[in-house]
Amino acid sequence: MLKKTLCKIQQPLLWYKISRLKAVYKNKRIALYGAGVYAREIFENFNLSGLNIIGCIDKDFGKKGTKIAGYEIFFFNEIEALKLDLIVITTTNHNKNKIIPPILDYIKEKNLNCRVVYDFNYEVWPDGTEKSLNPILYIFDCLPSMRDLVMWAACTFLAVLIPKKRNSIVFIGKSGRHYLDNTKYLYNHIIRKKKKLNFSLLTEDKSTFELLKRKNLPVSFYPDLKTAWKLLRACIVIFSDSPNDSHISKYHLLSKTKQIQLWHGVGFKTIELTHPEIIENMKSIKHRQTYFLKRRFPRYDLLNSTSKFYTENVFKPAFNYKKVIEGGYPRNDVLFREADELDLIGIDTENYNKILERKNQGYKVVLYAPTFRDDRSDPIIDGIINLEKWSQYGEENKIVFVLKFHPIPNADYAQFNKFENIIIYNNVKDIYPVLKNIDLLITDYSSIYMDYLLTDKPVLFFPYDYDSYVTNNRAIQFNYNWITPGSKCYSQNEFLQEINNMLTSNIDNYQEKRIEIKNLAFKNPDGNSCERIWNYIEATFLHQYN
Repeated sequence: MLKKTLCKIQQPLLWYKISRLKAVYKNKRIALYGAGVYAREIFENFNLSGLNIIGCIDKDFGKKGTKIAGYEIFFFNEIEALKLDLIVITTTNHNKNKIIPPILDYIKEKNLNCRVVYDFNYEVWPDGTEKSLNPILYIFDCLPSMRDLVMWAACTFLAVLIPKKRNSIVFIGKSGRHYLDNTKYLYNHIIRKKKKLNFSLLTEDKSTFELLKRKNLPVSFYPDLKTAWKLLRACIVIFSDSPNDSHISKYHLLSKTKQIQLWHGVGFKTIELTHPEIIENMKSIKHRQTYFLKRRFPRYDLLNSTSKFYTENVFKPAFNYKKVIEGGYPRNDVLFREADELDLIGIDTENYNKILERKNQGYKVVLYAPTFRDDRSDPIIDGIINLEKWSQYGEENKIVFVLKFHPIPNADYAQFNKFENIIIYNNVKDIYPVLKNIDLLITDYSSIYMDYLLTDKPVLFFPYDYDSYVTNNRAIQFNYNWITPGSKCYSQNEFLQEINNMLTSNIDNYQEKRIEIKNLAFKNPDGNSCERIWNYIEATFLHQYN
């Protein structure tokens, strides 16, 4: 009851908007769009009983059939079957100009009599016509969220007031949840070195928390009062991606802590402050206020880069930071040595063992790792590639294909495990201990190929939707053909032929180009990134507390 009351005090306009929505759309069939943290918060803190909510819609196929606050979650393509009158947007951290158009396109394509409401106030018709349900509230649009303001003030006050504890370090898991990426490998490095530190990995995912707890590794679950106190006392926080809207309070509690950003990719896409959507949002006072109050773009005490080229051309314009180290990526250290017990925590163990078994049987292993697309297009679901044909090709040429998709899936990819020479690697598990065993990487726009260059093995690019991708999904910073050292294929037949050239005929026309790009991307391609970064952190930051 107290939590709900505080939430209404912090967000009085939202409480009023929901009340107004009940009056206007009473007895209408409604679904919330976005079954994430924000939707859960709405369900937990506001009375929605006056709305006829059928369920939630989400573009993450992995959520299909599960529930949030007792409501079933449906996949995007089930909207027609729900016979809705209204879709209410409950996503965060997204531009409405990206979220709403695909929904309207679907509504028009299926000829549905359905409208969309965003910010619980603005009603959008299929033809794009927009009106406010509460015109008087327009004057408040330029004002910051009361909740963001209260949380920023209260948590910042505590962060300033509470003294920091010497040698206390917090690692924040990938996306605030997963035991993955650069934070995992630097965290493991400290464990191996048996450093006398008070450190732990913070996660908002129960399964990750329980996994590390079973392994007797230092881990903290958030939100939790003990963990909040740990955040306030930490002298250093280390993460590898940008602040997100999930439990944003943790970033406020860390506002006076030394912040170290390891980042997670060196590719060619625009990121952070160079992303066109962010550039456009920065023109709005409301957005700038929101970014400030949510600490979306903090000034990092240390930013990790991989080379002078990436420091100057990618990271410098994309981040605010005080110091930079071209230390390389901790996750790549495992490419230069045998994976140990710590490295293998959080991998897809079953399929990892299958890959090793096939290697021992003399099979070549090909990894296909496509990137995420904002428009949710998919080469398999869209029929661009045929996995049954891949499997047949693998049988004829003694090749096994490993497919690693983005953590937000478009379909139930596990169904393709039925093919003999297809392995669907768990999309939320760590793939890096596997990369040494891969003979050929196929990707499109994912930066994983940059890391794979460290193995000096061939890469094949499959940008079948290049024009659509750069127009509707992500802007790129460099000439695609220059920065991608490998053959470009645009159909299934093309890349099957190219696989044959590379793995059967041993034709490699891009070895020198791979070396050129590798040396451009990595100042020290030596497998010592963890040691280099950690030595710098000790010398530059920890001595302040000793």
